[in-house]
Amino acid sequence: MLECFPKCQVVALDTDPVLLKVGEVALRRFQDRTTWVLADLRDRDWASALPFPQFDTAVSSLTLHWLEEREIRTLYRDLHELLRPRGWLVEGDFLPLRPSGRPLKRPSRTKVPPRGTDRNSGGLREFKDQWGEWWDALASASSMRASLRERRVRLPGPVPPRRTSGPKTPAPLESHFEALRDAGFQETAVVWQDQGFRVLVAMR
Repeated sequence: MLECFPKCQVVALDTDPVLLKVGEVALRRFQDRTTWVLADLRDRDWASALPFPQFDTAVSSLTLHWLEEREIRTLYRDLHELLRPRGWLVEGDFLPLRPSGRPLKRPSRTKVPPRGTDRNSGGLREFKDQWGEWWDALASASSMRASLRERRVRLPGPVPPRRTSGPKTPAPLESHFEALRDAGFQETAVVWQDQGFRVLVAMR
């Protein structure tokens, strides 16, 4: 986004100080247009840490599968308030389809992928292997020591992180459509997918 939109300002938010440090180092050349915020989307006052009252776009990457459905619904309402009219939410995550036999409720202008597009879990296993290798590399980098120490205080648990809270099964795609509709978003669509991984967009 910083490369494609040279005049944009980006606020990058995460609850993990290690991931914020990685981003800050990787995007150092954009430091005059980027603000880094340490916050937890599960906290009701998370938006109070933001430097601006409204945004044109909100982008989420591999974040919401950590949240319970009720937390996702609350977050979508928060984002609806933070986005300007006709602002966009772009969400890339593991968004599996709901098992057969359960009703699908969605806005009339929602696009839903064919049910046969979910395949086996081989891609997920490969992703988890790469996730572990990535964290091993971070642990060996001297520049990350301070952030790793901070992480152990803020987010105690194993590294690489494993799911210790939130749903055992991520909220299905259809639940996201329902929650977005209930929050007031006007249009939703899946614009990319590979197995259970999808990019979902919604317009305020």
